[in-house]
Amino acid sequence: MMKRILLSVAALFGCGAVMAQNIINLGVEAGYDHSWLKETVFTGRRGGGDSQKCGMNGFHVGPTVRYDFSDGRYYPSVTAGLTYQFLASSYPLGMEKGEYRDYVDNAVRTLKAAGGMKCKVRNVLYSHSLQIPVNARYTYRPHGYLGVFVFTGPMLNFYMARYSKDRATCNYNGKRTGELEYTNKISNEILLTSWVDGEKTITDNTDPDAPKETDIFNLYWNFGAGVIFFGQFSATVSFDACLTNQSNVTKLADANYDQRDKCLKISLGYTF
Repeated sequence: MMKRILLSVAALFGCGAVMAQNIINLGVEAGYDHSWLKETVFTGRRGGGDSQKCGMNGFHVGPTVRYDFSDGRYYPSVTAGLTYQFLASSYPLGMEKGEYRDYVDNAVRTLKAAGGMKCKVRNVLYSHSLQIPVNARYTYRPHGYLGVFVFTGPMLNFYMARYSKDRATCNYNGKRTGELEYTNKISNEILLTSWVDGEKTITDNTDPDAPKETDIFNLYWNFGAGVIFFGQFSATVSFDACLTNQSNVTKLADANYDQRDKCLKISLGYTF
């Protein structure tokens, strides 16, 4: 009798393991990101303010896990991921894309006219993030190799690094001249690297009393849709909207700062 019970329990656990393998899916996802960053400065009541924008481009990559509640043609799921995202700005806040391009071209032309070689003029904001999306998903899969799905849910964004580099350098007679200012938006560190006839000087311009510009943690809401093809591959288009203020500069010169972004993601995924 005991032997039969043990065999039954073993069979039950074996069936459960097979079912778990069928409904828990591990995968990986990567793709292109385009972000619209917007900063609004409110100098009076909360109802209005001046805004400046910039575009950012980059990529994301990371593992995913999906729990399917059934295995029919129509089935709901819960998905989660751990995603690394890198973004770099196309132009700085406060400038339009064309205006920035003209600024760079004119600056480089002026430096070259003065005898400069290998001239570099650039102002770029860089962002490195870890993101944890948790989504409710619904799939219609008429065939094992083809299907469509939609999803939505919250996403936690953690900034590992966010900094800007403002560079204007040239080589004159083989010696570098110019400046590179590095501003860490999270730690508030500001370092100015200067070259004069090839001689390098680093100056720490950090103001310990100044507010840190960027909040490390931010909450987003994302939604999107995708297709399944060849059984294990997927293509997804999604949209992330920031729900919280990324700026820590809540009060400076009688002004309130509100910084948020929206991000379009185009992804390819593979389920093991």
